[in-house]
Amino acid sequence: MTIQLHLLSDATAVAEAVASRLAGWLRERPASVLALPSGNTPIEAYARLADEPGLFGAATVFALDEFVGLGADDPRSFAAFFQTHLFGPCGLPPTRAHVLNGLAADLEAEARAYEAAIEAAGGLDLTLLGLGANGHIAFNEPAPTLGGRTHVVDLAPPSSAIAPRGITMGVGTLLAAPTVWLIATGDAKAEAVRRMTCGQVDPACPASLLQLHPDAHVFLDTAAASAIEGI
Repeated sequence: MTIQLHLLSDATAVAEAVASRLAGWLRERPASVLALPSGNTPIEAYARLADEPGLFGAATVFALDEFVGLGADDPRSFAAFFQTHLFGPCGLPPTRAHVLNGLAADLEAEARAYEAAIEAAGGLDLTLLGLGANGHIAFNEPAPTLGGRTHVVDLAPPSSAIAPRGITMGVGTLLAAPTVWLIATGDAKAEAVRRMTCGQVDPACPASLLQLHPDAHVFLDTAAASAIEGI
C-alpha cells in the first residue's frame, strides 16, 4: 500500500488544506467519530474550522493522548488544549468531546474505558495525526514493539520535559479508522517524514506503519518533504 502525499508550499498552506478537507468531510458525514491531535501543528487548522459555526454539531471527538499527572485545569494538559482550541470555539457538546484523564487513579482502567467509549461511539471514522521528530504518532514512541490499544507509555524528549509518562491511543486504535491523515511541517520533521514514507515498516519509526494502511494521506510543506528523493 502507498501513502498518498499532498505537498503544499508552507505550514499555512498545509493548515488551510487540512481545514478545508476536514470541513468538507464533516459536511458530508456530520456524525463522524474523529481522533484528533493536540500540539502546535494543528492549531492553525483548528482556528479555521472554528470560523464555521455548527460544523462539529453532530461529530464526536476523541483526543489522541494526555500527559499522566496533568489535569484539565493545567494549561499544559491536552484537555486544556482541546477546550481552548477546538471544543470551546467549535461548540462541541461535552458528551461528545472525549479526553483521557491524566489524573486517573487507575490508568489501566482509564485506558480500557477509553477504548470502550470509542467502541460505543461506533468506532473511529477518521484519524488525524501529527508527527514527532523521532517518528512517534500520538504518544507511541519508538520501541521494539508498539502497544495496539490505549495504554500508558514512557515518554521521550521533548515530551518527557512536561511529564515522564503519557496515556495514548495505541497504533491499532489509530489505524483502525478507515481513513488516516497526518500533518508534518518544518525542517525538523524531514528525516521522520523520509523514514515514514520511504523506509522499512519498523516500530523504531511508529509512523512508518501508515504504509500498511489502505487510505493514508500525509500533508507536507516543502521543508518537511525535503529529505524525500524525487520531490
